[in-house]
Amino acid sequence: MSADVALKVRRRLLFRALQSAAKSADGGISALAVAMGRNERVIADAINPDCLEKTPSLDVFLQLFELLADDVVANILLDGTGFYATRKGTVNLSVNVFEHYLLTTQRTADASKSGAEALADGVISENERMQWLDLLHAQQNAIADLIAVVRGA
Repeated sequence: MSADVALKVRRRLLFRALQSAAKSADGGISALAVAMGRNERVIADAINPDCLEKTPSLDVFLQLFELLADDVVANILLDGTGFYATRKGTVNLSVNVFEHYLLTTQRTADASKSGAEALADGVISENERMQWLDLLHAQQNAIADLIAVVRGA
């Protein structure tokens, strides 16, 4: 197995998150490729977790990482390090932070029930892991915003 293949196999969730964030960005992968001055097909293949023979260069990865500024991608990148990323100084005071926290907590509680059912067989699928990571990172950010407001930020 080549080093490139090993990377996409070892860090499959990272490439899934990167691809998902890129597809969800305004204009999708096409707009990102234009912003980067790169070929769309090259970018699409480089972040496609199923295209094992193509991987992004460090330059392409860092450009995408900066353009996407995606919490899930950042935290999957940090997975296993004992660290996690939260946004600092970006409390959105146009929304009720307390209400947002409670809604996020309720959403997470509702997902816990379905998650427990999904785990009943002792196996968690890649899609279930992505959904859980998204929920957990949303909860982390809601907590960080709430802490900032309580501290007086």
